[in-house]
Amino acid sequence: MVNSESPKFKCPYCNKKYRTIIHLKSHINNVHLLYDYSCPYCNENFGSFLKLQEHLKFKSDKFHKNLFHLLTRRHIRFVDKKLFLDN
Repeated sequence: MVNSESPKFKCPYCNKKYRTIIHLKSHINNVHLLYDYSCPYCNENFGSFLKLQEHLKFKSDKFHKNLFHLLTRRHIRFVDKKLFLDN
């Protein structure tokens, strides 16, 4: 069955519309709010921990890859950049 309900939740910042309030909140958090997470290697900013993990996962250099594996296996949110520079 296809959901034919029209979008009824509008973003107050960019007027993009969503069908559910959950999707709207996710959009606002990931696009418009202050960035809570930044990559320690390239200083790119992200609105969620998941977006930071995705960034680390798809970068090809060893620094990003090593940090991704630490974050996903040990659930570490903050890692000292110096740990990887010597390895």
